[in-house]
Amino acid sequence: MNGIGLLPVAVRGTGSARRLGSRLRELSADGLTVGAHGLRHLNAAERVAEVGSDAYLCDEVAPCAAGLRAEGFDPRTFAYPCSARSESSDALLTEVSTRLRGSVSVPEGRELAGIDDFFVPVAELPERRILIGAGADNGAQHQPRGHSDAMLLGGLRRAVERGKVSILIAHAIADTHEHDYIAPARIEWLLTRAAELGLRCLGFDDLPEAGSLTAA
Repeated sequence: MNGIGLLPVAVRGTGSARRLGSRLRELSADGLTVGAHGLRHLNAAERVAEVGSDAYLCDEVAPCAAGLRAEGFDPRTFAYPCSARSESSDALLTEVSTRLRGSVSVPEGRELAGIDDFFVPVAELPERRILIGAGADNGAQHQPRGHSDAMLLGGLRRAVERGKVSILIAHAIADTHEHDYIAPARIEWLLTRAAELGLRCLGFDDLPEAGSLTAA
């Protein structure tokens, strides 16, 4: 095994709670991890600074996790809304989550494969609590936006060539959407390319414990 590809996908909370729970169960049955994302999708770094750690946990994290547990899930991981994080929010949320997911932007003129923050050595994965993902969405507000196929493929290839983990982030699964979205065809394309490169695709709940990668 040369590397691992992770494809977390977020689902917008539209419609009734029952309908959303049904959609999440469908995704979970397909092997995706269901984790917490905050009750109101607020900027965690700003909110923790404004109201304090206890209030943020009480207002945003606890009710989100409780709602997911009521639907039969065990939300052990947390994806930062808008990928906004700080040292304070990291310290707080690693106390209540096994892993956190953030992101950074690719500067104009740079390639995703050249940004070290997006890649984690496979051997270090079991101990990493905070993982940085790269956006894989096709667009937003019905308009194309995001990284090209070539940029994403370059990132997957770097993961293989250097024994790294590559984390990808996507949102609503649709051919077009009013919010951030990834087309089903792109998901299939990414999974196919990952398989061709020999990358395993895992959700956050599938991440190995210390020492378990050596026999893979």
